[in-house]
Amino acid sequence: MRTIITVAALVLMSFLYSCRHKANEPVPAASMTVLQPVANQVFKHGDVIKISGTINGLETMHGYRVYIIGNDGDSLCCIKNHTHANTITIDESWVDSSSATTANIIISSAINHEGDEVKKVVPIKFE
Repeated sequence: MRTIITVAALVLMSFLYSCRHKANEPVPAASMTVLQPVANQVFKHGDVIKISGTINGLETMHGYRVYIIGNDGDSLCCIKNHTHANTITIDESWVDSSSATTANIIISSAINHEGDEVKKVVPIKFE
């Protein structure tokens, strides 16, 4: 009985250890290109803001998230897309109804299940 418990414990520990992200393992390469909007682009309140670009990875990417954060720190928008592919096309739009004077569009994509990501921040302005 004791042998069975020891073997089960060893199997469990090796399983748990194998699922952990090891610090010496390289993070998979990935890149992101944001085509629209360009940094510091000026919009009027009520404009449709097109958000487009591509995310490329050597391994399968795990979708993307778009956050739009106003100058006062308020979240103006959150868009989630859960697509699995080596190349992901970003094609979103948002209509501003805020009173913010500036905002940051933050686009991020998970490279793996360990929390590594590729991220771009695009500042925009409103008049």
